[in-house]
Amino acid sequence: MILSGSAWGRMPRHRVAEELADGRLLALSGKQLDPLQIDMYLFRRADEPTGPVGERLWKLLQQCKY
Repeated sequence: MILSGSAWGRMPRHRVAEELADGRLLALSGKQLDPLQIDMYLFRRADEPTGPVGERLWKLLQQCKY
């Protein structure tokens, strides 16, 4: 819908980088269109092990600055 010109929306820049670069999409800007700030929560089960990949991901996400 956005590419057809029927709508506007908020998309992650990395998902529309090609369309922005070639002009199929335009980035809107303005005071009311500042980047969204979204609360994110990280949960995991305490009663089950996550395995090595899950444990590594858990540690990496805990290091994120927000």
